[in-house]
Amino acid sequence: MNVHQLTLTFCFFAFVVCTQVCGDDKEAIEKVVFDAQRAGVERGDLQAYLAQWTKDARIIAGRGPIKGEFEITLDRQQIEDTRRLRFSWRPVEYGNWKLGFRDVQTTITGDHAQMKLKSTVTVAYSRETVGEIYKLRRTKDGWRVYENRFWPIETKQAINRITKYDAATWKQLDADVDRFKNEDKPLQVLGALQAAYRWKEAHKQAKTVFSSPKISAREWLSRAGTALQAGDADDAIYSFKMAKKIEPQLEIPSAVKWHPQLCLALNARGRDLR
Repeated sequence: MNVHQLTLTFCFFAFVVCTQVCGDDKEAIEKVVFDAQRAGVERGDLQAYLAQWTKDARIIAGRGPIKGEFEITLDRQQIEDTRRLRFSWRPVEYGNWKLGFRDVQTTITGDHAQMKLKSTVTVAYSRETVGEIYKLRRTKDGWRVYENRFWPIETKQAINRITKYDAATWKQLDADVDRFKNEDKPLQVLGALQAAYRWKEAHKQAKTVFSSPKISAREWLSRAGTALQAGDADDAIYSFKMAKKIEPQLEIPSAVKWHPQLCLALNARGRDLR
């Protein structure tokens, strides 16, 4: 066996070993992410959902796979606080939640990995498909996610209302925001900001528009939902409690501690004195 044959033999065995190891790692990575995400989205299991994250993890919600003007970033504590509320708020009329994954592409470099995919959440007559990038590192406990970026690809609301997000869509949505601002229509501005996934601005607008003592419980719920999207769990809790104060029969997240006497802790300045 000459030198060239030895080299080819070594490369062959190295390829076999790498293929086996990389294949095992890919399966482990998919299992960590898919199991945790389904536990949270489909079953509302917060602890199982949190198992995938590192202590320094962050979620980035934007409009595409690269950094953009309107994206928001949630740190590890915000992830836990907002998901605790999301997963414990499942109005019965929504039915069952289903989460699916497709177009999965995983690359591994040493102790770091990246997984690109599309995921779809379906509930009742609504559906949302997003693009996602997960960045993971190998830890003593196995593969864990330290960053997750996602962005909308397509949404379906009601029965036939479908929106596909591309450059033209974002341009039109931003134009709607500017138009309603120029027309001085605060409520319409809020709706346009929400539709445009401009959650920081939308939350600020919601706190302005939905702050009067005369607003309805449903409007408080809208503010709560916008707060969750923006990563402000405290304002979401306050808004949920205000909605419950107005309509005691209203369903709010079970994670929100509520008793009729708690309404005394909600003062006119919008502070939650828990």
